Amino acid sequence: MIRYEIKNYLKNLIFVFLPALVFYGIIVFIAFMLISNSILQMGNFLSSNITFEEGSEKELTQMAVDYFKTIDYSKFFINLFSDIHYLPNLLKGFLDYLKANSATITEGTEALGEEYCRNIQNMVLAGLILYLVGVFLTSILCSILIAKRCKLKTGLKRTIIKIILSSIVFAAVISITTIFIEKYEWMTLISAPLLLLLNLLASLITAWAVQKSDKMKFKKVVNAKNILALLIILVLILAIYFGIHYGISVLVKNAVIASLISIPLYLYTYAFYGVAGEILVTDIRRKNV
Repeated sequence: MIRYEIKNYLKNLIFVFLPALVFYGIIVFIAFMLISNSILQMGNFLSSNITFEEGSEKELTQMAVDYFKTIDYSKFFINLFSDIHYLPNLLKGFLDYLKANSATITEGTEALGEEYCRNIQNMVLAGLILYLVGVFLTSILCSILIAKRCKLKTGLKRTIIKIILSSIVFAAVISITTIFIEKYEWMTLISAPLLLLLNLLASLITAWAVQKSDKMKFKKVVNAKNILALLIILVLILAIYFGIHYGISVLVKNAVIASLISIPLYLYTYAFYGVAGEILVTDIRRKNV
């Protein structure tokens, strides 16, 4: 049972994760090009309107690096979308910095630069929205491919039943846990593992409802043995995920790029765990044929 799940997880790294990675990569590339192209247009505009007494475009580039690396980017996106004057103010500060370093700036550059700032702001917003949509679609793609590869029963009716039943069981789990914690304060100490176990129980109940065969009894699926099996499966696939993530980090040697690559792996792992209970039921069904 556990071996069957891990085998499916590893096998589908090729047939599910790789297609998801390619799709996700295309989305990230398009979003990056939208943003970088708008920044490049701004750079070309500035380089054509700024000259130095003794300098070159290379000097302008270096001065841009020197200036913008002093900016605090901890709240960059918040400021970018909450203050329409944030980028124009950065541009004004940069132009003042250039003037203080013997730069000659064409009249009207600051006013026209604000238009480029608005364009950058719009492209960053468009790129961010595209990226988030891409992450959402990648997650759906993983779920669809996993269901197909693992031969899960699908369809609109089963999906609706799964959503409704999952919501009801999850709400019941939260309510029961909250009641016990309020009644017995010591249960706060075990609330996290208790929630995990109840979540595994809920996963098996939902899986039985949507994937069972006509003669498959409830207790055949929902029992302590299968809850423990799901827990072990969760630990193993998380260990594999973190192992691969660490391997990517070592190979790439760049935390940002490694994280971007690992996101579709996380989405694949999350999608797989989301149907791990259903895969377990299909394994039981397969053995009883």
